[in-house]
Amino acid sequence: MGNILDEKKLEEEINKIKKKGKRLFDKGDYLEAQKLFKNMESSLLKINRKNEALFFSRKYEQIKNLTDQRRETLKLLTQAKFKKDIIQVINLYNEIIEISKELNDIDGIEMYNVKLKEYTKSYKISIPELELKLMVLEEQAAKCESEYLYGAASDNYEKCEKICLLLRQLGEEEEDNLEKFRKKKESLRNIISKQE
Repeated sequence: MGNILDEKKLEEEINKIKKKGKRLFDKGDYLEAQKLFKNMESSLLKINRKNEALFFSRKYEQIKNLTDQRRETLKLLTQAKFKKDIIQVINLYNEIIEISKELNDIDGIEMYNVKLKEYTKSYKISIPELELKLMVLEEQAAKCESEYLYGAASDNYEKCEKICLLLRQLGEEEEDNLEKFRKKKESLRNIISKQE
């Protein structure tokens, strides 16, 4: 009877910690959520509850990876701004926004969207220039592909994909082209991996 009660108490405690961790995560207190999950993992491992500990370990790693990824992307963004690499800056802002979505960071999503809009306005990005660059890159990619230079073709299709993302962000590109370039890039990477 004592084992059943202890088991029930443990389950209640695990559920309580899961809910508390989710609340911390949802309000953006990632460090506290990580500490909570890491402590719970350690406690569960001490009493040989590996499956439950694994859940908390994965949650800890998920948050850590996302926060690390955002921090690194912000560093890359600073470098790209310094180099005045407009396309890279916009792509990195979009990446940061996507990471912020995964983190449920509503304030971050809003803040980086505003910064992205301010950035694109400040550079008065020329849509015709981007469309021309897209066309040239697509032609280069097709030429490389016809010459069996799959690595170069894949890289050019990836650049086309990034320009499409940028044009889409500016409201000038359709999803179909973006998907077309993405599929071409992936298809070529599959060919390359089979050749290795």
